[in-house]
Parts: sequence; structure tokens; C-alpha cells
Amino acid sequence: MINRTKLILCTAILVSCVLGASFLIGCEPTLQAQKNCVVMLGDSIFALTGQEPAALERLSGSTYRHYYVSGAQLAGGSVIAPGDIEDQLNRAINQGSIRTIIMDGGGNDFLLGVNPDSMVEAELKSAWGRILTKAANAGVQTIIFQGYYKTTTATAFQLSINDNIIAWLPAQGAAHGIALYTYNPNADSWFKSRLPSSYTLVDGIHPTQAASQHMAQMLWNLMVKNKVEQTTSCSSSSSSSSSSTSGGCN
Repeated sequence: MINRTKLILCTAILVSCVLGASFLIGCEPTLQAQKNCVVMLGDSIFALTGQEPAALERLSGSTYRHYYVSGAQLAGGSVIAPGDIEDQLNRAINQGSIRTIIMDGGGNDFLLGVNPDSMVEAELKSAWGRILTKAANAGVQTIIFQGYYKTTTATAFQLSINDNIIAWLPAQGAAHGIALYTYNPNADSWFKSRLPSSYTLVDGIHPTQAASQHMAQMLWNLMVKNKVEQTTSCSSSSSSSSSSTSGGCN
């Protein structure tokens, strides 16, 4: 019998080839981003087409440093490529000061069933503990975190892990001296009023252009509401002056 996870991943890889994007390459860091003090971390929700980061940058009027890679897990390793989201953070810290992190992560841990469901939530919380400690030690002030929507194969239990982590995170951020704001697509009426097949690509996992643009708008609304990165330049805490470059992983 074909393993369900392998079947989903094979389908996803096929989609990435059709779109001209590679799960293995992901997105190279944009070290000369307009706002070097802002970094984006995550998985293929950002990296597969690059549509959501590009839409967010258009809304903000700035470009950010990108480290997201398709297949990345939050709680250790990657479904396909080496490294996880903690590794992305390590690279970002090593390459410049960070004031704000915009990220997603965890979907490859619980939505694809890579780890036993009974273990995932505890593993994600442990990973978050390490990430928040490193971020705080690096001087990060704010984290904007995006959760996940219902995919065509997601179970109610898997989505409950997403919701539990989203509810748990803000207090954990505060305990580390970081303002942590969350957006949960699974609780968003835009997604809840639609069938997953209408807002995902043919793999039933990754967002369509319309869904990517909607999530970018929701992230930007969250940033505006909480006065996060509402100027187009970094303060003196940024490690270097930078020139404008295009963002995205297209």
C-alpha cells in the first residue's frame, strides 16, 4: 500500500514542477532587502509560489529578508530538503540584526502526518521554546505568526493542534519579552465559508493565488492593527543599510 504521506508529497512535488518552483531549492536569502531588520521564515505556504510574501511586500511598500524553504518542519528536520525552521532562524541571525520575524511553520509536522499525531503538539511546543529563546537572545522584538487552513485531507484532530498552538503562542512570546501576534486561517470566515478544493491547488494543500493574497492582506491588517513595521526603513538596530530588491521566491 502506498504511504499516504508519500502520496501527498509526490503530488505536491508534481505541482511544484508545473509551477516552475522547486521544493528542493526553496528561497535563497534576500540579504539586500529594503528592510533587513525584517525576516520571513517558513515552509511551502510561503515558498512554493512566493505569492503571499510578494503580496505582503507590496502592501508594506518594503521587501524583507527571506529564508523560507518548502518542506521545512518546525519540530526538527524537513520533509524533503535538509534543515528546519530553527535552522532558518540561525541563518537569519548570523546574517544580520532582526527586529521582526514574519513566519509560518508546523504544517509539515501535523498536516502531513510525518510524526505520530499524539506526539506532535508537545514536539511543536518544545521547538517553539527553542525558537523563542534564540529570537529573544538575538534581540527580536516582534513575531507575526500565521497558522494553517483546512486542507482537503486534514482531520479535525490535526487542525485542533494548529488551533491549540495559535492560542498558546502569545503568552509564550510575552514570557520571552517578545510581542507575538497570530493569524489563524482555520478560524477565518473567508476559508470556513469555502471548500478546501476552491482555495488550494490541485494537490489539495497549497494556496491558490486568491488565497495567498487574502492571507497576505490578513497579515498586513494584523501588522497595521498592532503598529508593526509601519515605516519603510529600519531603525539603528538594523545591521546594515540596504538597497531595494524584489522579494518573493518565484
